[in-house]
Amino acid sequence: MEHIALRTFSTKENEKKQYTSNYKRENPDFSRVLTFDTETTADEFLNLKFGSFMVHENDVYQYAGLFWDDRHVSEKEYKILKTYAEKHNIRLFSLEEFIKIFYLEVYERKTLCIGYNLNFDLSRIILDYGHGRYSGKDGFSFKLTEDTTIHVYVSSI
Repeated sequence: MEHIALRTFSTKENEKKQYTSNYKRENPDFSRVLTFDTETTADEFLNLKFGSFMVHENDVYQYAGLFWDDRHVSEKEYKILKTYAEKHNIRLFSLEEFIKIFYLEVYERKTLCIGYNLNFDLSRIILDYGHGRYSGKDGFSFKLTEDTTIHVYVSSI
């Protein structure tokens, strides 16, 4: 290798971040992984059309599926998704159903979520957004459901 690029985010030794929250941090082992990706409209809005996801536990396939947003998928496109799902024996979920799966896996089961462009993909499936609850300048919060007790926090880089 001729060139190596390294990106780091550091703080000075005497400048440690102080988080004032009641949130208890855990160190899960991440033996369970959900990977997902989204596809969007080809205009300036980049609205969600459909996405795919897969869940593995200890490197063993558990289940997978496709999900779609009925606000931005035509009847013809839906038929194509449905045919593809049937041909490959994959379940087809509505966006609302996928969000329930996402919460079950990531929030309740503490499944590691991996995305190819996770900040973007998460922002395609949200209802609303806001500043991070515990450190607003360093992150943002996505609202995926009307249940106000559940939040997804993503650090912005």
